[in-house]
Amino acid sequence: SVMPAPIAIELYDPLRIREIDVCGVPRQLTRDISAPLAAALAASRWQPFRAFVSPGTAQPAQLRMIEPYQRGKIPLLFVHGLVSDPLTYVDVANELRADPRLNARYQYWAFDYPTGAPFLESAAKLRAQLTAAYRACRAKGADPALDQMTIVGHSLGGLVAQLQVTESRTILWVHISHRPPSMVVAAATTRPRPVPRPTGRPLH
Repeated sequence: SVMPAPIAIELYDPLRIREIDVCGVPRQLTRDISAPLAAALAASRWQPFRAFVSPGTAQPAQLRMIEPYQRGKIPLLFVHGLVSDPLTYVDVANELRADPRLNARYQYWAFDYPTGAPFLESAAKLRAQLTAAYRACRAKGADPALDQMTIVGHSLGGLVAQLQVTESRTILWVHISHRPPSMVVAAATTRPRPVPRPTGRPLH
C-alpha cells in the first residue's frame, strides 16, 4: 500500500506577513483581521453600567495590549469614557488595523477601568501601569517608538489621558491647607505616594 504523504500545517500572522512563497511562486495571504476582535466582542460580558454604579465589584483597572508588544511600532492607547469600556473602540481598531500603512506604524493598546471610581485614582493607576509596561519593553532593548506613544481619550477618558502629562505639584494643596504635606499626620497607607514617571520623552 502507498503511504500518504506527510501533511504540514504552517500558521502565519496576517498582520505581519502579507505574502508567502509557494513552490517558488509568491502568493498573497487571504486574511480576516476583524474576526479576532469580533470573537472577543461576542465572548465579552459587557457590563459598563455595573462598573459605574459599583466600581468596587468591577474588575480592577488594567492596561491591555490588543496584540503582543511589537518593537518599532508606536503604541496608540485608547482610554474609554464614562459608562463604557474598551470594546467601544473595536470598530476604530479594526479600521486602523486594516490600513497597511497605519498598521505598519502603530500597535494598539487599551486601558480598562471602572468609570465609577474617582478619575484621579484611575489616572494614577494608568500612570503606574504605563511606567511598568514602558520599563518592561525597554528591558528588551531600546525602542524609540515607545517615546512617541499617543493616547486617545474620550469624555472621562480624556481627563484620565490628560493627567498622564499633567502635574499639579502643590498648586491644589496650598489652596486647601496651610500645612505642607510632610507635616500632615497620616497612616502610611493613607499618605499619597508619588508614582514614578517613564523616562524618556513625554507621552503625547
